[in-house]
Amino acid sequence: IRQAWVECTHLCLHLGSTLPGNLRTDIHSLITKMIEISNWNPRSKMASGGVRLSALMVLGKICIVDDKIDGDKATATAPLCKRVSPYAYEILQCCHKGLLSGGAGEPGHRVECVQTAWRLALACRRSHDVNNSVSTSFLATGAMEDRAIIEAIKFIKRAVTDKYPEVRIGAAVFAGIVAPML
Repeated sequence: IRQAWVECTHLCLHLGSTLPGNLRTDIHSLITKMIEISNWNPRSKMASGGVRLSALMVLGKICIVDDKIDGDKATATAPLCKRVSPYAYEILQCCHKGLLSGGAGEPGHRVECVQTAWRLALACRRSHDVNNSVSTSFLATGAMEDRAIIEAIKFIKRAVTDKYPEVRIGAAVFAGIVAPML
């Protein structure tokens, strides 16, 4: 059920971003709300049932919007990654806190934190490429803010020391994606 809800939210954002005026989904308020939900105390009643994990999954899914849905070329992919990338610091902080409060025996939440982080790095890179008309350079200086880069380094330090290999592999993927943006 969680995965279906995440997919539906993703489709609503993707298809709703092309609508005019007040019909358009407000992605800024949604991102802010998802960050708030994923930062809830894991032992609270409101966070029971995987609500925090679902919010993280939505944040990660927003970052990797598909170029094609139903075979039609979507025109809203570039604006969505441009709208998500200014929240890089807040989303990375959220992922870092998720690594710390993910639970001792269950790596699922921490794996989703790492996946959301590397998806965010892809969104920052894509928004930078859109601004620079798809640069051919390997380096993407300026794709992330300085404070987001510092948070990314802290996140990598924490994620590579996790005892589960799924989290460490995700941290390696994130480090590989972020390295050209440092």
